[in-house]
Amino acid sequence: MTLTLIDVGRFFTILGIIGLVILTLCLAGFDGYESKTLYARDSGKGFATVSLRPGQQLIARMDKKVMIGNNAYLVVERDGKEVASLADDWEETKNELIFEGDGEYNLKVIFEDSSADRRSAEIEIKWLIAK
Repeated sequence: MTLTLIDVGRFFTILGIIGLVILTLCLAGFDGYESKTLYARDSGKGFATVSLRPGQQLIARMDKKVMIGNNAYLVVERDGKEVASLADDWEETKNELIFEGDGEYNLKVIFEDSSADRRSAEIEIKWLIAK
């Protein structure tokens, strides 16, 4: 069996399409961050616990989905005490908190108006532990 130039072209076309599909599936939506969508009713409740070893950093981001007449800030707590926060200026600080610590920490979001309904106060928190 001899391969013609057309057969070789078909083979590489099919191989390229399969590779593109695999690459798309591998990269679609993957950024390494864990995430949680929170509403005003979740205000003050811990939504995640992270354990940091010396030299590790917690990188947290706030993405505002809906925020009408309300404000929110992210709090990192240890033993019930605030150790770091991402507050009102979070849009100016590239909405990112970088915190380095050692031990177990709780993440909470505090909404100024915790009685707001979910259509007027929705925020997504993404976090990652970096080495």
